[in-house]
Amino acid sequence: MTDRDISFASLAFTIIAIIVTIVVASYQSKRKRLLYKIVVDQKVLSSEDVKAGKVKIKYLEKEVDEIAVFILFLRNFGNIPISKNDFESPINFDFSQDCDVLSVEIIQKMPQELTPILTINKSHSVSISPLLLNPGDFFYLKFLTSKLDNGLKVTSRIKGVKQIERRSGDGGFSKANSVLMIIIYIAGLICSFNFILTLGKTRPAFIIEVVSSVFLFGAISLRLNNIFIKSNTIPKDWTSV
Repeated sequence: MTDRDISFASLAFTIIAIIVTIVVASYQSKRKRLLYKIVVDQKVLSSEDVKAGKVKIKYLEKEVDEIAVFILFLRNFGNIPISKNDFESPINFDFSQDCDVLSVEIIQKMPQELTPILTINKSHSVSISPLLLNPGDFFYLKFLTSKLDNGLKVTSRIKGVKQIERRSGDGGFSKANSVLMIIIYIAGLICSFNFILTLGKTRPAFIIEVVSSVFLFGAISLRLNNIFIKSNTIPKDWTSV
């Protein structure tokens, strides 16, 4: 392979790195994103205990055979606010028809001025009235229900939000993927320098170098901000309440 072939291969690699940078920047552009995670779902009292005569319990004058607790975390993971006017319908938490909601409360929130209004609409459904959620705002909901239920659905109709997503991992790009992207960006930068050293610092080569450097270093800054700054605003222990 000649020096010219290596140079053009380097240029191609640099262009690919720029395209990837644009895609990542587009992904990180202004967007609304609302996610939730169920951090606790377990029985407090089982029907076996009641049937065995070990315990009998009434909740609000209603005798129940089983009690389960759900703790749910909900957060604005976007980078722009979700306003009251963005809501076409409230945030609904719907359990199965045979699962009664005995109580629901906010047990932790950030900021403290955040005041979600909770309403038990039906025996198995709870709603939160439209509210302002700035980027990073979150709260924990604690449900006591008449049984352990895997059918919980969280829904709403919000402008700019396709759906309320269930969060199972760390969301977005993982740190490993972020580091890999940064390596690709740096490799592209090295290749562009090689392109200049091989063909000489002609005006086109210089322009390509400047443009690629801006894109590459800008993307690196975005990724470092996403890894080290945004991650600090997310509770590290989802179960801390």
